[in-house]
Amino acid sequence: MQEFSTFKSRWREYSPMFISQTALIVLLLFDYTFTDNISHQLGSLFYLLIFTTFLLITLPLFKFYIYFTQRYFLLALHYVSFGLFITFFAPIDDAYYFIFLFYLTVGMYWYRWRGYFACMAVTIFITVLATYIQYPGLDSTISYHVMGYFAIFVVSSLFIALLMLRRPMEADAVFLHNSVAFERNRLVSLINSIGDAVIATDENGVITLYNGAALELLDTNELIEEKPINKVLKLLDDSNAPVDVIRQADKSNKLVSRNDLHFVTNEKLNIDLSVSVSPIRSSEGALEEEGFIVVARDITKEKGLDEERKEFISVTSHELRTPIAVTEANISSALRAEDTKNLQPTTLNFLEQAHHNIIFLGDLVNDLTTLDKAERGSLDINIKLLDPCKLVERLSEDNQETVKKAGLALQYSTPDKINSLLSSELYIREILQNFISNALKYTKQGLIMIRVKQGSNGSVVFSVSDTGIGISSTDQKKVFDKFFRSEDYRTRQTRGTGLGLYITTKLAKRIRAKIWFESQLNKGSTFYLEVPPIGALSSDQKQIAREEIKDFASSV
Repeated sequence: MQEFSTFKSRWREYSPMFISQTALIVLLLFDYTFTDNISHQLGSLFYLLIFTTFLLITLPLFKFYIYFTQRYFLLALHYVSFGLFITFFAPIDDAYYFIFLFYLTVGMYWYRWRGYFACMAVTIFITVLATYIQYPGLDSTISYHVMGYFAIFVVSSLFIALLMLRRPMEADAVFLHNSVAFERNRLVSLINSIGDAVIATDENGVITLYNGAALELLDTNELIEEKPINKVLKLLDDSNAPVDVIRQADKSNKLVSRNDLHFVTNEKLNIDLSVSVSPIRSSEGALEEEGFIVVARDITKEKGLDEERKEFISVTSHELRTPIAVTEANISSALRAEDTKNLQPTTLNFLEQAHHNIIFLGDLVNDLTTLDKAERGSLDINIKLLDPCKLVERLSEDNQETVKKAGLALQYSTPDKINSLLSSELYIREILQNFISNALKYTKQGLIMIRVKQGSNGSVVFSVSDTGIGISSTDQKKVFDKFFRSEDYRTRQTRGTGLGLYITTKLAKRIRAKIWFESQLNKGSTFYLEVPPIGALSSDQKQIAREEIKDFASSV
C-alpha cells in the first residue's frame, strides 16, 4: 500500500518491473513474428494486444492513474495478462511457463512469505486452467510433462524464496541486535546521569544493571553484576533485622518505598537509606514480574538534621512551657482583679489581646510537644476495652457548652448494637476532639454531628460532620500536611497552628487507625476515623491488650 508521490519515487519503485516487462514484450514480438512458437490465431490483432499491454504497463508511472498505487493491484494485473497469454497463445509446456518465476519473485519482494504463497496459489490455478483448455483429452505424457515443468518451477521458486528472504531475516536480526545494544547503552547513559543509586535485577533479585552512583553508595569498585542484591546491599530495619525489599515488592505486586532502612559499609559506617523498589513487567497487564528496579538514596544527613530539629523542638517547647504558663496566669489574674474597672478601655483591650495571644502560644507549645512525642513514638498508649457509643456520648456532653456559645447545635447518632473496641481511649478522644474543634472553628451556623457505626472486619467508624465553609479541592491534598493552613480568608479569621490534623494522623498510626475526609466548598466537611479491632495492632500492642484483658477479666 504505497502512494507514488513523485515521478522519481514512482520510477524507483516500479522501474525493475517496467523494464523487465518491456523486455518480455519485445521478446514476445520477435518470437511471434519470426517463429511458430506462439499461436497466430489473432493475426495482426496480436500486435494491438501487445501495444495495449504495454500501455497498461506504462500507466503506473503516471501519478494521475491512482488505481495503480496499490502493489497488489499491479501484481494481479500482470498475473491476469500473462495468465491469458499462457492459456490461449503459448503452450503450457513451453519455456514461457517459467516466466511465472518472475511474478513470484516480485510477490516475495513486496510481501515476503505471504506474497510467495499467494503467488504460488495463483500459479497453480492458471496452470490447471491452461492445461484443461489446451489439452481437453489429457493423456499421461502431457500430464507428466506439465507436472515436470511445475515441479521444476516449485523447486526453483523455493530456492529463490529461501535465498531472498533469508538475507532480510539476517538483516533484521542484525538490526535488532544493534537496536538492543543501542537501547542498552542509552539506558546506561541515562541511569548514570541520575544522582541516586539505581540497580536493576531479574525476577530472582540478581543484579543485571547498575549505575556509578550505586558503586559510590556501596563504596566499591568491584563488578556487582550477576550478584544477588541481598548480598551486595544488606538492608536492615530499625531493629537491625534483615529486610528483603525484593521479596516485599514481589509479594505486594506494586511499588514499595521505605525510609526506615540502613546498611553498614565495609568500614562499619551506618548509612540511612530511602529505598524504592518497582516491579518490571514484560508487557502491560502481565501478572508476573520480569525484574525489579531498586532506587536508593543516602539520607543520613537528612535524618541527622531531622533529629536535630526534633531535639530543638523538644527542648524549646519544654523550656517555654513554664514562662508561658506564668505569663498566662499573671494576665488572667490581672484581668480578674478589681482594679481593672479603673483601667482605660485601651489598656484593658491590650491585656485581653495579650491574654488571647499567650493562650494561642501555649496551645502551639502543647501541639509541638505532642508532635515531638508522636514522631518519636514516646506517647504512652494505654489499651483498654471501651464502648464506642458511650465515648461519643461523653464527647457530646463535654462540648455542648462550647458549641452553644458559638451559636451552633451539636448532636450525635449511635446504633443500638456495636462491637466494643480494644484500643486507646485517650488517642481516640484526642482525634475526635480535634475534628470537633476544627468544625467549631470553621462553622458559623448550622449543626455539628457525631456518628459512630460498625465498619468492616470488626472495625468501628467514627465521623464528625459540620455545615461549615468546607475545603477546596486544591487544599484537600494538603489538609494533613504539617503547618498547613488554607489561604481562604475565612480560615485566616481563626487562629490555628496547622498541626492538629497532622498530629491526629500520627496518633491514628499508633493504634493502626485510618483517617480520611469528604468535603465540599461552602457545604461542609465530614472527617472519618476507622479504628480496627485488636487483630490489627502490632505485636507489642497485642501483648499490652492481652494483659489488659486479663486485668479486666479478673476484675469482673
